[in-house]
Amino acid sequence: MAFGIEADLILINGRIWRGREEGISEALAVWQGKVLATGSDADILGLKGPRTEVIDLEGLFATPPASSTTTCISSQPAWPWAGSTRRPRARRR
Repeated sequence: MAFGIEADLILINGRIWRGREEGISEALAVWQGKVLATGSDADILGLKGPRTEVIDLEGLFATPPASSTTTCISSQPAWPWAGSTRRPRARRR
């Protein structure tokens, strides 16, 4: 775990929109309702702890809700940040 912080939620194997300039990442880690980090699956899984929920997006696209697109990604809540108020049809690991 980087910085001694354990993510609450990790989304992996996805196409995660970080913004026009930042582009797309494979994975996202959330801690206390905020985006902790984005990057490759391998990098983000380094933030996994024993209580971390990991969701495999199986290639699904994740983006902030349309009403939040002008705000900074790091200020988005953990859920529905992944683009929906319902969980994706993805596999839990």
